Amino acid sequence: MAISTAAGTAHAVLVSPSTMRLSRALLVGALACAGNGCRCARASAGSPQPTGDASTRMDASRSRADAFPGAAEPAPAPFDFDEARQQETLAHAVFILCDDAVELGREELLLRIADYLLSREVDVAGRIPGSAGIYRRAGMTFRASAIWRANPPELEERRNIPPLAVPLESHGSSGYGLAFLCAARLAISTGEADRAASYLSAAIRHAVHLDAWAETSSVELMGEEHERRRYPEQIDYDSDRDGTLDPLGTPSEEVLGNAIADGYPFTAFFLAGLYAATGDPRWDEAARGILVDALSLLEPTVGGAGAIAIHFEGTPNPDLCRGTALVALLVSKMLGEVDLVFPAPVEVDFELAEREALVTRALPAIVAYFEQSAYRETFGEAEGCGWLQTDAGGLGGIAEYTASTWGGGSAGIAATLASVHENLADAASHDLARCAAEWVMAHAVPDAVLGGVRWLPVDAPCATCPDPRDPQAEELLTLEGLTVDGRSEEQGFTQASMCRGVAGVVGALAQVGERLEPREQGTRERLRQAVRGGVAWLRGAAEGVSSTDELGGYLLPRSNLDMPGGEDDRRSQNGGMQATPSAIQYLGMAERFFDAECLAGDQASCGARDEAHDLREGLFARLGTELDCQDAVDHMYDRTLRARARDCTPVPYPFEP
Repeated sequence: MAISTAAGTAHAVLVSPSTMRLSRALLVGALACAGNGCRCARASAGSPQPTGDASTRMDASRSRADAFPGAAEPAPAPFDFDEARQQETLAHAVFILCDDAVELGREELLLRIADYLLSREVDVAGRIPGSAGIYRRAGMTFRASAIWRANPPELEERRNIPPLAVPLESHGSSGYGLAFLCAARLAISTGEADRAASYLSAAIRHAVHLDAWAETSSVELMGEEHERRRYPEQIDYDSDRDGTLDPLGTPSEEVLGNAIADGYPFTAFFLAGLYAATGDPRWDEAARGILVDALSLLEPTVGGAGAIAIHFEGTPNPDLCRGTALVALLVSKMLGEVDLVFPAPVEVDFELAEREALVTRALPAIVAYFEQSAYRETFGEAEGCGWLQTDAGGLGGIAEYTASTWGGGSAGIAATLASVHENLADAASHDLARCAAEWVMAHAVPDAVLGGVRWLPVDAPCATCPDPRDPQAEELLTLEGLTVDGRSEEQGFTQASMCRGVAGVVGALAQVGERLEPREQGTRERLRQAVRGGVAWLRGAAEGVSSTDELGGYLLPRSNLDMPGGEDDRRSQNGGMQATPSAIQYLGMAERFFDAECLAGDQASCGARDEAHDLREGLFARLGTELDCQDAVDHMYDRTLRARARDCTPVPYPFEP
């Protein structure tokens, strides 16, 4: 397969109508924003300092005007957190919620987050060897920018590490870049061309920073030599830990790995998305170099006729978080599939011969691996497909167990194969996606406390699989903990979020039902029931921890059980600010599925559609009010979603003293 970087390639990528290429005029405006005096002013090379009056910061687009009693509705201003824990989570929320924000009229909330992130940018061009940190195009100059990672205060106190001393992670830069690309699209949708230009300029600066540290090499791929591109995992700008910038940054020896959130996929999606926004071939070539690297990691499977997979310590790894499904998704997205699994616009240019090689050789060989490695069981009238996790995937490196989850198990594989099917239109990927969905539906766990159904991070031992032995898995299957209504029950640990929780499973099943249109009516009805059950569980979890909250809306916990034990103890609310955007995104997928089923005549789906919409809207509104409270009252951002009184003071959850 040829992965050419020559000029003049044919533009044969299928692009969704939602993909928005910013005009060259807008690009010029964005480039102009790189100079002094631009409205997206960057901080100095030192640690960035927040600006603005916290007492005036409000979200004019929130649906509940009484979140701050007696307050007028001032013009929206950027968030201005005096302190921010895990601010990468804010960037992730922006690009995850991009489409939902437009639909629900919440654009300004995400733009306020983007404005805050702009205020944290630091010019690092002078800390990059040579001229790699400076990029000139169309008479304009871009200087590489970064955003320092923020540490929780207890980490700084315990280890005496100032924020500047923490090495920057390349995947974090990609996350910020994706957020700025989304913000540019949102600003265009609201008619703010100058604002869009400032965000696009920021995205380019982050891409310059990433690409400045890239390494290229020649690799043989399917009998031909090609250029691959690799990025260091981290860049250290304060190696002596004195709290000041070193003259030059130092890249780590480790390169970005094969991981959905902290590996090369986000970087590839960001650079390809930047090419979609600018048309600049530099970013197209960079994204394609990452694709070459990903394909070069695939190895033949033992005993498989033409099957290829990602291996971990010699064992094929199937999952979407770190395994073969992730490479399949990367290929599928770059071929043009837009909406499934990862909803951001991705665009690259292939020659027709290159496209044909990907469609006729690479993807079919990956599908052959899933076909070969599936463990098949009959559940009632349906056959389900599961895959064994390896130490590189699942929850906590649990090997030899199957999983129904999005990140480590059959749900994510089903959605990925549905994405592959959009490009191949073949029977094998269609039937495997359906089979994987049947496995997931057969492992749903009814929840008498919260209602609906949920899924565990690992499945009970598979009858046809090798005999598993893992104490951690057994604990997760039977863990006794505190539910959101204060009752202690032994019912297994469940999360609400995307990778290993109910939201991801709900979204994956909805996507399979919407796209593959299984021919069997029994499969279709099971999909409706499973997605309805998952939405009902998410609603029960959100309502269960909202009973003492006076701001209205819903609170989504990370899980319905504690993980008891010392420093690892996690109360149910922890992680809620991280779980909520994923739940909003995947509830939107469920809503679209139910809408199609409703139009097809299924009356139960009409009500389920409305329930999913109400929950999605309520979670988004509560996310906005929580950010307002954390900014204007707490003066800091962290990932905890708290029950609050009307003055934003935290109140106890139902199970707390």
